[in-house]
Formats: sequence, C-alpha cells, structure tokens
Amino acid sequence: MSRKQVIWALFALWAVLYAVSFWQAATVPRTGDGFLRGINRLMTFLGWQGAAAGAALVLWATTLGDRRIGPGLRWLSRIPVLLALALVLGLTAVVLWARFSKPAPVSAPIPPAPVTKPVESG
Repeated sequence: MSRKQVIWALFALWAVLYAVSFWQAATVPRTGDGFLRGINRLMTFLGWQGAAAGAALVLWATTLGDRRIGPGLRWLSRIPVLLALALVLGLTAVVLWARFSKPAPVSAPIPPAPVTKPVESG
C-alpha cells in the first residue's frame, strides 16, 4: 500500500468510528434508575469517541512532517484531531460551568395563612 492509501484508510476508519459513536448512542436502550438513567448512552458515546480520537492521533502522526503528500491531505488529516480536541474542550467547559456557576436564588417559603376558625364537618 502506498502512503496515501494508508492515510485514506485511516481517515475512513476514523469516519466509521466517529459515525458509530452517534449511531450507537442513539440506539442503545437506557438502563439504570433515577438520576443516572441513561448514563450508559453517554459512556457508549464517549467510548467510541475515544476510539475515534485514537485513530485520529494515528492519522495525524502518519501525516506529520511528510512533504510528499499535498497540503490539502495534510490539512484534512488535522480535522479529526481538531474535532476530538473540540469535544474535550466542550466537556471541560460544561464541567467548569456547572462547578463555578452561581446557584439559583432560593426564595423564602411562604408562611401558611393563620387558621381563624376550625373546619366544620358535616
């Protein structure tokens, strides 16, 4: 196999892993109870995204510093790594926002109205 064929094969592998992460997360049935119901979908998504990120790193390392391939193919090989980096930065931003954002203001409870006469039965 030529170098360009290896690069295109790695790019195809990344694209399949990236697409499977979305498909698998959408089709896996939710499990669990309460607050964590459906967390298996998130973990499935992140697992496939991790595999795709690994393929993206191999793809990027394969094209790193190779002047024989064109600049277009070199830039194309950076897109998967940039998407994986965007996912990591997005998740980090969500976690930091949840950690440092101000909580919702709590209003004072309304005291019950005083009872002026007993309830009549009958």
